[in-house]
Amino acid sequence: MSQIIRTYAMANQSDITTISATQSTIYKLGDRCIVYDNTTKVANEYMYVQSNGGCTKYGVYGIVYTGTAGSEVTTLLPASSSVYMLHGVAQVAITTAYYGWIQIKGNCTYLATSSTATAGYFGKAINGANTATDESATRGTNSILICKTTATGTSTAGYLLGERNLVA
Repeated sequence: MSQIIRTYAMANQSDITTISATQSTIYKLGDRCIVYDNTTKVANEYMYVQSNGGCTKYGVYGIVYTGTAGSEVTTLLPASSSVYMLHGVAQVAITTAYYGWIQIKGNCTYLATSSTATAGYFGKAINGANTATDESATRGTNSILICKTTATGTSTAGYLLGERNLVA
């Protein structure tokens, strides 16, 4: 099934951190926007989604595409390394069934499992949790991000790869 992706240049960057009980009249589920960071010189990519169970700030989530009445619906579920899916990190908390933007590529802060995050290592999602942990110093089939800073708490800096993990 092909998917049409609409990409936006946002007039107001604060839309990225705004959640709503109702779907936007401007943005549709699955829409993407790219925000170029002049400081880090990195293009960060976000996707407009609906939360399915609520999202914790900096939590790692799987993005699931389903069809409803002929339209694409994007929902967020606890992350899983056992399915072929795109992962994202919520940069703000999103209430259950609310709409908002989740980061899918670029520099981000994410939750590390029990502070298990080593700078320079690839990270993978943890099944049924909203965290990521070290996978390997080399890219593995479940890699979703690269850790940029060794974790000293539960959240740390990383770079989201913006690709579906490789598990089929």
